[in-house]
Amino acid sequence: MNIATLSLVFPVILGIHNAEEYLRYGDFVRDYHGRVAARFLGRPVIRNAGVLLTLVAAVVCLLACLSQNEVFTEIFVVATFALTLNALGHIVMSLRRRSITPGTVSAVLLVLPYSVLVIIVLRASSDTSWGSILRMAGFGMLLIPLAVAVFLLLGYATWLLQRRLRGEAEA
Repeated sequence: MNIATLSLVFPVILGIHNAEEYLRYGDFVRDYHGRVAARFLGRPVIRNAGVLLTLVAAVVCLLACLSQNEVFTEIFVVATFALTLNALGHIVMSLRRRSITPGTVSAVLLVLPYSVLVIIVLRASSDTSWGSILRMAGFGMLLIPLAVAVFLLLGYATWLLQRRLRGEAEA
């Protein structure tokens, strides 16, 4: 197994994680109410944001696999770390609330084992230094709020566009 092959699995894991959050929409909104403006927490906005995020990840990972370009590979690894840190956030939130929050099951069963595998393969196949791995993890930490903001905005924009195309009034 190499890092290019592993990159193709990332959008699947991300999609499952996003689906878990969406399928538990009521709990998801309850957990994030007050942290995010209400207009960005509508069911269609969350759905659109998750779908768009997964599609963009699929394109980046496909490019990383097919081109074997170092830049796309690093973007994939940074995205993996962002998802890993997001997964750890779900686990911490679940521990604080003493209940399983949306995203925690996929975080524990899929995201964390996958992330460990990515790190092992990255270290073994490309001899990437721990310093480089920590740097990419740091970028992943910065990517989380940026990705959330961008994809919620895109989810909201696509929802408004869908409404406009159906001839519905602005909200």
